[in-house]
Amino acid sequence: MPRPKPPEDLKPRAVRLSDSEWKKFREWGGAEKLRLMLGTQPAGYYSVFAKSADQPSINRK
Repeated sequence: MPRPKPPEDLKPRAVRLSDSEWKKFREWGGAEKLRLMLGTQPAGYYSVFAKSADQPSINRK
């Protein structure tokens, strides 16, 4: 089944991520989650970065 046509033309983009960063990106929902976040207006700037129960925290050393 073909997907519906997006409201705007999609252009391919390149993102430089390590394998572990790419894995985390995919675990967090990938492009679908990113589109959802970009398509909504947060109540406040820092609400985007607030931890939620469904997103694992990033442990950087």
